[in-house]
This record gives sequence, structure tokens and C-alpha cells, in this order.
Amino acid sequence: MRRQKSTASFVSFKTLSLLGLLAASPVAFGSGGSDECDDMYCASFFAPEVIQNPAESPFFRSYRFYYTEGYDVEADNKNNVRAVNLTEWSAYLGAKFKRPTLAWFLYKMSSDDLAALTKAMEGGGDSSLNKRTRVVKRELESLGDKAKALNVLHYLDFAKKVEPIATRRAGEDGWDEQKRKKDLVGDSAAAEKLVEASSALIAKADSFVAERFRFQVLRLKFYTEQYEEAQKYYEANKDSIHPDSSVKHRFTEVAAGAYYKQKQYGKANYLYSLVFDRSPSQKRSSFFSFHPMNDSDWKETLAMAKSKRETEVLWQLIGVYADGMAAIDHIYKLNPQSNLLPLLLVREVNKAEEDFTANQSLAADSQSRGSSGVKSSKEAVGAARIAAIKAIADAGNTLKPYLWKLSVGHLLALAGESRSAEQYIRAAMREMPKEPVLRTQARLSLYFARVRSVKAITKNAEPYFATELAWLATLREGNPRASNLQLWTLKTLSAVYAAGGDIVRALMLHDSAKDPAYKDPKKVDAILAFKAKPATDFDKYLAKSYPYSTAQLTELKALSALYNGHSGAAVGLLQQAGSEIAGSELNADPFKARISDCHDCDAAEEQSIKYTKLTFAEKLAELAGKAGGSGEAAAEASFLLANGYYNMSYYGNSRVVYETAFGNFSPNFWGRDNKQLTLSNDLAEKAYLRAASLSSSKELQAKAYWGAAKAEQNRFYNNNPEYDGKDIHPGVYYKKLKDGFSDTTYYQEIIKECGYFKTYLGL
Repeated sequence: MRRQKSTASFVSFKTLSLLGLLAASPVAFGSGGSDECDDMYCASFFAPEVIQNPAESPFFRSYRFYYTEGYDVEADNKNNVRAVNLTEWSAYLGAKFKRPTLAWFLYKMSSDDLAALTKAMEGGGDSSLNKRTRVVKRELESLGDKAKALNVLHYLDFAKKVEPIATRRAGEDGWDEQKRKKDLVGDSAAAEKLVEASSALIAKADSFVAERFRFQVLRLKFYTEQYEEAQKYYEANKDSIHPDSSVKHRFTEVAAGAYYKQKQYGKANYLYSLVFDRSPSQKRSSFFSFHPMNDSDWKETLAMAKSKRETEVLWQLIGVYADGMAAIDHIYKLNPQSNLLPLLLVREVNKAEEDFTANQSLAADSQSRGSSGVKSSKEAVGAARIAAIKAIADAGNTLKPYLWKLSVGHLLALAGESRSAEQYIRAAMREMPKEPVLRTQARLSLYFARVRSVKAITKNAEPYFATELAWLATLREGNPRASNLQLWTLKTLSAVYAAGGDIVRALMLHDSAKDPAYKDPKKVDAILAFKAKPATDFDKYLAKSYPYSTAQLTELKALSALYNGHSGAAVGLLQQAGSEIAGSELNADPFKARISDCHDCDAAEEQSIKYTKLTFAEKLAELAGKAGGSGEAAAEASFLLANGYYNMSYYGNSRVVYETAFGNFSPNFWGRDNKQLTLSNDLAEKAYLRAASLSSSKELQAKAYWGAAKAEQNRFYNNNPEYDGKDIHPGVYYKKLKDGFSDTTYYQEIIKECGYFKTYLGL
């Protein structure tokens, strides 16, 4: 009876309005997630487990359909029901049946083995029984009641004949309408014979077995699409089944399906609500099936409730399904002590967190892209939501008053009202039992409220932050909410310290690998000094948790020197960084030049010298010294130096030079411009021009001007990130080559290899 639901949202139920809900579905159990965020953890600091009711945990807000693992409602329902059913059969047959044997007997024994066992129990001998079946026979004989044993065997035989009829449409070809109709003819005939036989079998059986026979008869009628007959059978037999039996709830759920098929949604939803409330093993499947279609359905369902409890359950279902605050309002008015309220309460807190987080994301996006619609934190969390939950908390007449105070405190913290938040959280702490899940959440919420109150650097708050951050670090593995709060608060405090001009602590609180500080040797030195001698507990926590090693920070200084043209200084710093960093190999010859760049081609070629970051910097320093001279030797050195500068950029074949553990020097293409050191070819261009000016060889000059032309073209790309590559943007060096070097061999090679240049020449 599984049905797919659409993704439209409910309107408010506060006025009992269901208009426009014909395609309604349950609101997602979580806010929009991402690949990195599998559940509420990316948006939530409040653990719904504080209600301490495992039966309701599947209905906490979640990115998955259910909070707990697993999407297959039918499979989940089957496994849960089987476990309950096994327990009931075990109690009925006595303790001698071992559970694995009983499970095999009830669910796995073949029809042939069952027939042989029945014959043996009727006095036909057991020579044909296999070992496992003999064990079952001994257990049945130990009952000392042959009639009871035979009734059980006859029931299992009956159930095995029902099962293929009931599960036929669940197969791979279940959606084949032509096959369905064909199967239905045969199934209906078989079902009719089974139903006829059931009366005599039920008459012989005791109540335990008889109610299971009736359940199978109802299944036969439902799965052969005799929905009206199924309804009649349910109404005629519902009182014959013990109210505490799992069969009662399975019987009711099948009947609800029959009413649903006949579009009697009011009655169907009422029956599903009974199962939802009374059968933990069917809680998920009954919720999945609960589906008000319009206002009249809902009113009809409400009118069927025979007790205050049944009305409360219906509202809880609607609260999970659509409108939590309306459900809280109605249940609270009916029964402030209702144990159905806590689930709805924690769902609202988590929903408020989603709204808060979405608003924060919108605000961040607004700063970078100019989007609108940003609300105040209180507006995002919902002033009406806060007021309603606060009124209930203040009344103090619920089942667990401390849960309401804790929730209000967390909501107020989200809204930015930290002082009031602390008052409610501390009041909750005074009242709540000493349960770890409660105490931990209260401390998390209190810390959250404190961080929400921070607007500027406050040194006297740092000892508290140090203690709480260290505590959060101990919880991260086992408490995802704590992990999330730690990350959120570190980022929030980082922004405060950055705004206050303390970039060192800002980066240590929350690293931003592309921060300009990492390209400033003086600021890197400040970080190194901080790491070496942290003064306070807060600073010690930051230094301990900061992910950069001294070697990695030294590498950043080396790269700053290298990309600013100070290769000699880079050599010394790479040596300080150590062999692991200095010995990182380049994947191509960094001094090789191509007409058209081809990184993979260069990497595939055999290298006579395998350069590392250190030996590359050493070679650059050597070439820089030679390039300072005059004549052809200086020209050749300048050309090779230019190749090295070009290839260590993003456009060259040795990008590995700027790669670090955290990607600090990797280009930022969102803010692409020529100022980024690893995108710029200014050093290369300058060296190419020096090579051309020093050399008397037109071939070398042509090569040098072509290198300068590529650098010039890359500058255009850097400053025009939206460039689509369709139009040619020739610079001064294209013209220089055309005007003065058409008689060189290299010029002809450029024409053969470079389509841009060929197009520029009009060839």
C-alpha cells in the first residue's frame, strides 16, 4: 500500500484549511542539504534526541525521508513486524522453540517440507523429514496438544498460499497493467477457494490462530482488488481480534488501504492514525500512507476520533506532515500534558535553525552578489513561533517543562536575543534531570547564545571560549551537533577577530586558505611567532588546533619570494621548509618552451633532469645571475629564466610549484585578474623582452617575442574572465613578429602551429 507523494507544501491548518492541498505531501524532514551534508548537521546545533523517545526518532527533521537510515518503508515495516510477530508466536508456542528455528519455521520452511511435516504430525511417519524439519516436529510435539499443533500447520499452509497473491504486484513487472489484469483473474479464483476454506479452519482454531486466519482473508480480498468486500470483512471482524495483538494493527492497516482505494480518504486516514499511534513497528509505514487530500477529508477524519488521545494523534500527524505550530496549538489546548508535543517542539526548533541558516546564507550571498530578501534573525526564526513556544514554556504546565524552556532559549539565541536566551537555558538546566543528552544540549545552547552575543573582540571572554572549544573538540566524534556548532562558532569568532584587525587569530579560528595574509611574509612571520609562543589558554587552543605546520608556513614565504622574482631568497626558505616540501618533484621540464602550451605533452616527455621545487628555485637563481650580464650568454639565460617564470604560472607546465597542502596560491578564478601571482606572466614577459634585447640572433628574438606574446595574451584572459575565446585580441608582440620576423624559421613554425596567429595574419 505504498504510494508516492509529491513535493508541494501544506498551507496552515490553524483555520482547518486544507484548500489547495490536493497534491500535498509531507514537508521535508530536513532543509535543503548538499553532498557534504547528509543530514541536519550542517544547519543544526540542537539535538532532537533530547525528547528521549526512540520510537519517534524517525520523525525528527532530516534531509532523508526519515531521520534514521533507510528509505524503503515497506522493507523496514516488514522487518519490524516480523520481529514483533516472532515474539508473539514464541509466547504462544512456549519457550522451547529457539528463535532462529521458529523464524525458519514461520518464514523460510518450504511448502513441501510443511506438507511433509503436517503429514507426519497427523500420524503418517517422519522418515521423509529433513534434519531441520525433525527439530520443528519435536518442538511441536512438546506442546502436548496435537490439535493446537495442527491448527498452526494448517494456518502456515494457508498463509503460504496467500503470500504470492499478496506480493505479486511488488515484483519487477508490477507496473505492467496487462500482466496485472491477467494475474488478477487467476489470483481471484485462487483467493475465492481459500476464503471458502477459511471458515472451517477458523472454527477449529483458538483465538490466536483464528485472528491470523482473518488477517490473511482480509489480505486476499484487498490484493484481489475486492475493496468493498475487504471493508465489510474488516468491519465485521475488527472486534474479534485482541486489541493488543500486532495482528490488530496489521488488520487495520490493510483495511485503511481498502478505504483509500475507494477514495474514502477520511476513514482511511483515521485508520492509519490508529496504527501510527498503537503499533511502533508500523509507525513509519502508517505515516507514509497518511494523506489528507482536501479540507473535507481532514474534517471527516477529525470527526471520527473517539477520544482526546485520538484527536491528539491526528494533530501530531498533521504537525509532522505539514504544519507543526498549528498542531502544537491544537494539542496543547486539548492536553498540555500530551506526550505527543515534544516531537513537534523539537521539529520546530530544527525548522527554525534551517530558516536561520538559510537567512545567513542569503545575507552572505547578498554581500557578494547583491541579492535581496535578507531578514533580521528574529524575522527569519519567526517572531510568532518564538512567542507561541515561549507562552507555553512560561505556563510551565507541559509534560516536560524544561524541554520548552531549553527550546525557547535556543530559539532566542537564534534570534540574537542572547541575554534572554541564557535566562531560559539556565532555568531549564535547574529543572532538567541529570541525563547526559539533556545536559550536553543545554551547554551547547548556552555556548551558542554566548557566541551570538559577541560583536567585538572581548579579551575577558577568551578563557570561556577556550574551555568550551576544548570541550566541543572532545564531543565531535560522537555528537555531530557539537561538531557543527564548533565549526560555526569558530567561523563566527573568526569574522569578529578579522573585523577587529587581529588577522592572526582570525585565521587560526577559521582558516581561509586564499587569504592575502598567506602571501605576505610579514603576516606569515606573525603567525609563526604566535604558534611558537601562545600566551593564554585561548591562544594555546588556537595554536594547537591550527592545521599549518611550521614547514608549511615557511613554504608559503618561499613561494611569495619565488613569485615576486626573489629566487635566491626562495632557495633558503625552501631549505628551511625541509626535504618533504623542497623535494616535491615537478612533472615536466620547467625550462622548456612550446609554441602552443601542452602540459600533458611536456609531462609525457622524458626528462633528462628531474627538477624539484628546490632545484628549480636554485636553477632560477643561477639563471637570474647570468641574465644580469650582457651578450648572448645573458640572452640565453634570460630566455630560460623567462621559460621558468612562465611554466611556474597557471599557464605553464609546472603548476605543481605553487601547490601547497591547503592550496593557498592556487588561482581564484571567481575573482580572476592579473594581480594574482600564479596567474600573472609579468616576470616572464620582462625576462623574454630582456632576452630579445640582448640577443643578436633573430631566431632567439622571435622565440622571445613569441613568449612575450603568450604572456600578453594571458594578461588579457586574466583581466577579461568572461572572454569566450571566439575573437582574437592581438597585442603589440603579434605585430612586432609580423613586421620584423617573417623571415625566420621560428615564424613559419608559429604559423603552422598557432591558429590564432594564422588568423591574425589573414592566412
